[in-house]
Amino acid sequence: MRVARGAGRLLRMRAGATAGAIVLGLLLSGSTLRASPGPIAWPPSLGAPQRESLVSVTPPAADLARPATGRAQPSRKPAERRSSPKNEIITLQAESLSGQAMQVTVDYAYAGDQGTEDVFLHAAALQHYSQVEGLRNRVPGTGFPGEAVEIGNGRVTLTIARVVEGDASTSTSVRVCLISLPKHSAFLCRNFAHTKEWD
Repeated sequence: MRVARGAGRLLRMRAGATAGAIVLGLLLSGSTLRASPGPIAWPPSLGAPQRESLVSVTPPAADLARPATGRAQPSRKPAERRSSPKNEIITLQAESLSGQAMQVTVDYAYAGDQGTEDVFLHAAALQHYSQVEGLRNRVPGTGFPGEAVEIGNGRVTLTIARVVEGDASTSTSVRVCLISLPKHSAFLCRNFAHTKEWD
């Protein structure tokens, strides 16, 4: 009878140890157990393995990608894209060559928005200017010379001359225009005050 009780006690102890080993193995493998009524699971102090929080990691004191110079590195802005110049007729220099001709030198900027072919800068000597009559107020018999322009800043020198005989006259301004032949438009014009006697 005592032998039977001892054998039963030994079997229960082995069964308990086996169950404890199974629970310990499951906990260490990261598996989860469902809660069940009864005594506290073996071993009582063992819980699921804890992972180190990423928040607790301290960043390095120095940035290894940049050499330590003792000065704060300036923040670099992305490279700014250079825009094309805007269309401008900037300056005009005029010189009388004779009673029948004058020379004008014009500084301009062309953005390229009207194309790259058949874009010209023209100049005319006007007796007076009105928006209604425009270039029809040219000194009688004078031409309307022009020269092709390129994208960017440039300079053009033109000679305004009488091409047909005319009466004596006085011009009071020079009108300069950027003209696109394909679009049939004078897309930018500017008047410069300049007086010249024509004979």
